[in-house]
Amino acid sequence: MPDAPMPDLSKPMTKLNAAADRAASWSIPRILLAVIAADVFWFAIRDLLNAADDGSTAHDARHLGAFSIAYAVGLVVVVVRPARARTMLPVAAVLAGALLITAVIDLLNGNVPLLGEATHLPELISVFLIWLLAVPSRRRADKQQRPSDRRLHAA
Repeated sequence: MPDAPMPDLSKPMTKLNAAADRAASWSIPRILLAVIAADVFWFAIRDLLNAADDGSTAHDARHLGAFSIAYAVGLVVVVVRPARARTMLPVAAVLAGALLITAVIDLLNGNVPLLGEATHLPELISVFLIWLLAVPSRRRADKQQRPSDRRLHAA
C-alpha cells in the first residue's frame, strides 16, 4: 500500500524563518557587529584605493581588499539575518585564527609593532559577536522550551 503524499512545507518554513529574523530584536551584539562590518568595509575600500601607496604590491592589496569587503558583507548578512550566524561562524573563526597566528609571527620577527596589529581587533571581536548570535542564550532557550499555559488534561 503506497504512502499518502506529503505536502511540501519548505516554502512556508522559509517564510517563517525570514519573518523570525526580521522580528528578532536588535541586540547589542547585532549593533556592535554592524559597526564592525562598517569598519571592515571602510578600511577595505580605503586600502583598495590606496593600494599602490602602501609598499605592498597593488595586486596583493586588491585581493586583500576584495576579501575584506566580502567578509564585511558576510557580517552584514548576519546582522540582518541572525539565523545565518551559525554558517558565518566557521569563516570568522578561521579568519581570526589566521590573523592571530600571523600577528604572533610578525611580532616575534619584529616585522610589525604591537600597535600595528591592533587593526585586526575588529575581526577578532566579530568572532565573539557572531558566536553570541549563533549560540542561543539559556534564557531564550528556556522561553522556547517552556510549556504552553494551555495544558491538556487526561479525561
